[in-house]
Amino acid sequence: MTLILRSLFTCWLVAALCFTAPLAGQSDDDWDDFEDETQFSELLACRAVDVDAKLVTGKTGRDTVEVTVDSNTEYFEHVASKLSEVLDRSVWVLGAIQAPQQVPGSTASTEQTVTRILAVVEGDRFEPPPLTETQKNSHRSWMKGKVALRKAGQYTLDGTLMQVGADRPVLRLVPRKWTDVTEGKRPLLRKGALIRVEGEKVVAEEDEDAGKKKKKREPIIVTGKRVEILTKKYAQKDYALILGTAK
Repeated sequence: MTLILRSLFTCWLVAALCFTAPLAGQSDDDWDDFEDETQFSELLACRAVDVDAKLVTGKTGRDTVEVTVDSNTEYFEHVASKLSEVLDRSVWVLGAIQAPQQVPGSTASTEQTVTRILAVVEGDRFEPPPLTETQKNSHRSWMKGKVALRKAGQYTLDGTLMQVGADRPVLRLVPRKWTDVTEGKRPLLRKGALIRVEGEKVVAEEDEDAGKKKKKREPIIVTGKRVEILTKKYAQKDYALILGTAK
């Protein structure tokens, strides 16, 4: 009986190791790629919105994308603003920290400062993109803190002085509902709008006859988890930093 139990345990252990261990020549990154193959995150040019069916159709390159939304989908309107309009609010800042420096000919020192600011974003649900190599090499990073006005012309981030003016452009991510973005004479979510969609691709079953006949390009079906409606009032070069498309 003991021998049988040991044999069963050995078989179970071998099977478990075969299932969890990477295949020969396969790295953890390969598994990450496999797990993420259904993830979708793209900029789309909106082509149509079916309010009743909760279906948004968009275009990216040669592909048509059909995005289905539901009660769990999040919506955000991008609003172009400026630093003076987000006082006492939490923001994300892409910049560098300058350490205190001694003033020449004096025993005094300058204070620590957030400098070389490239982008400022206000929104609790904003997720900073990974830093580019250029940003890393210039010692920039994403920092989060509350904006305050110390005195005329001096803005701080959680008490740290920012080398920036009141008119510094800020992109605000304003939460909206489905009715907010689809109702009205000129709804936010409409044909021609530029949108960013995050969600999961619905993987279709393989067609056994696909190799025998030429098929038309099928649309990509996506279950939308997050839909952001971009604004034309924000500089494209700054958008690239925020959306993670900068080189």
